[in-house]
Amino acid sequence: MVHGDPFVTLGLCAKATSRIRLGIGVTSPALRSAPAAASAFASLNALAPGRIICGIGTGNTARRTLGMRPTTTATMENFTAALQDLCAGGTIEYREGDRVRDVRFLHTGAHANTTDPIEFVVAALGPKAAAVTAADARNSAPRSARRCGDSSTGAAPPPPHPTGTPSSTPTTSDASHRRTGT
Repeated sequence: MVHGDPFVTLGLCAKATSRIRLGIGVTSPALRSAPAAASAFASLNALAPGRIICGIGTGNTARRTLGMRPTTTATMENFTAALQDLCAGGTIEYREGDRVRDVRFLHTGAHANTTDPIEFVVAALGPKAAAVTAADARNSAPRSARRCGDSSTGAAPPPPHPTGTPSSTPTTSDASHRRTGT
């Protein structure tokens, strides 16, 4: 599953538009590191301030297409928190093997916007991922987590699937990024 980079295309869309929201359906810790993904999203946010949406998931489709398993929900949860913190101008602990380093943006402003909000949507398929989105919603105001069609949250049922047979009911967590400090 190798294809063109969506961030390049979104950059072109950002320059050609002024109102539409732009984003990635799903990025995954198995496909990009949190610093690399944060750099891409902050760069897009500089081109289209406050119009960026970041979808995050385990990489189920992409990883299985490559013949590999998706990442764990715990890895997705850590990636989501790191990405949100970096995109808000914070500092994270970044680990590769035994090496741990504090990572943050060195330069922000014209080319990396960590000031305007980025909306984060966590794709959840199954009970473990749904628990991650629910915990994320409880721990991070002003977030809300909802299961599509769950009357207890007041969420509307999902639209009909184009083929009439959905494979699953997604769970999402809609959120703006949060600051944790610099």
